[in-house]
Amino acid sequence: MRFVLTDLDELAASVRDRVSRSYVEEAIASYRAHAFRAAVVSTWTAVAFDIISKLRELAAQGDGAATQMVEMFNRATENQAIDHQLRLERTLLDDAKDRFGLLTSAEFDDLANLRRDRHRCAHPAFDGDELFQPSPEQVRAHIVHGVSHLLSQPPMQGKAALKRVLADLLQPSFPADQSRATSFLRSKYLDRAKDALIRSILSVCMKIIIRHSESEFVGHEDAIVRCVIAVKNTHPLLYGEKIAEMLPKMCDGLDDVELQRVFALLAKDPGAWNWLDEPTQTRLAELVRVQDFENPDDAIVANALSIAELRDSALAAIERADSWIQERIVAQCPRVELREIAIRVYGDAGSWRHAERLGENVLLPMAEFLEPEDIATILSTIEGNGQIWDASGSPAIIARFFDAVERHHDATGSNWQTFFSFIRGMRRSSSFSTLEQRMISKGMLPPAEDSLERTDNSTGNRDDE
Repeated sequence: MRFVLTDLDELAASVRDRVSRSYVEEAIASYRAHAFRAAVVSTWTAVAFDIISKLRELAAQGDGAATQMVEMFNRATENQAIDHQLRLERTLLDDAKDRFGLLTSAEFDDLANLRRDRHRCAHPAFDGDELFQPSPEQVRAHIVHGVSHLLSQPPMQGKAALKRVLADLLQPSFPADQSRATSFLRSKYLDRAKDALIRSILSVCMKIIIRHSESEFVGHEDAIVRCVIAVKNTHPLLYGEKIAEMLPKMCDGLDDVELQRVFALLAKDPGAWNWLDEPTQTRLAELVRVQDFENPDDAIVANALSIAELRDSALAAIERADSWIQERIVAQCPRVELREIAIRVYGDAGSWRHAERLGENVLLPMAEFLEPEDIATILSTIEGNGQIWDASGSPAIIARFFDAVERHHDATGSNWQTFFSFIRGMRRSSSFSTLEQRMISKGMLPPAEDSLERTDNSTGNRDDE
């Protein structure tokens, strides 16, 4: 965390704990009054208090070592054991770094300098014939280091914070949507995370994605990828630096099964392709070109569609696959590049049940990627295939499809009207009553007046095969 040197008030506002903030504000006031020794003493008091406050937070979260430390502080305070309190204070920084991971080695050194100067300011410490007097620059540096290294940070950093992040990713409640996942991780961890923690998160997550280094995360790779992209969104410079360093090294020496896992990252961050060396890019391109879809993870090829250099090969591989494989790919990985394939697969439904399955697995998942001309083609296709419009489950599916493409209603209103005229002509309007009501509410249809036109033919709308 970096602060402009003159932004001392903003610096104080970033302190998490209210009491710690009051000590920092006192230190800043002393600094501005040129009471530099008092400023150093107040800064150290803020640091010492804040470490204890963080230990209390960790103890409340079930950290056994923190609970033990807090109990020792409480006993020393209750018994007014000054010597014991002083001994505990002397080890505070060491415990913060070594036992609880609140400080890095460099941060520890900065705050150890603060502790040393605090002793020189609080006790008679002569520098030649004069009492020790810190310079304004030293005092300002102590205040900045105290806040940026510790007081503005959450109680968890290092291994403890990393463990909590990974535990959250395993929970069913971890957001499945990228924007919500980013917001969750940002507010809980990333906004105040130190650079070391960000690098650790990326390092562990990449090993899980590509090498399956943690067995409990197999099957949770999507959550891990969302975590990596959340870091990219919140710390783009650190992300770029770390991934550019890690990715080529991690891919070197992998077999094909391991190497293809990198597509999970490339699908969300196609720019990472440029961090791979040429031999790795060549191998990945060949994996896409020769894909035979024996591997049930169709995301390998679908994710390759995100990469401009592989898009044509990926589409060619999907185009030559059997229609049931194409259905599976669209269901697992709906993407804008698959629009034409999806429309063709849906239109080729060969039975009522097949049409219903395709509606669920192909039509609805692709709705968000369709353009007005695609919707017009789909409606025309449905009219031309009785296995679709006559299936008992199709009216509900098509009504859901109507809602899913609402953004294009203005451009496709006439297409929907033509489609419903066809449905009325086939005497199926009562089966499509939900769609009819939706269209009436949107002003696409007038209310039906003749009940005769809403009577289904007894041989239609099949529930059986």
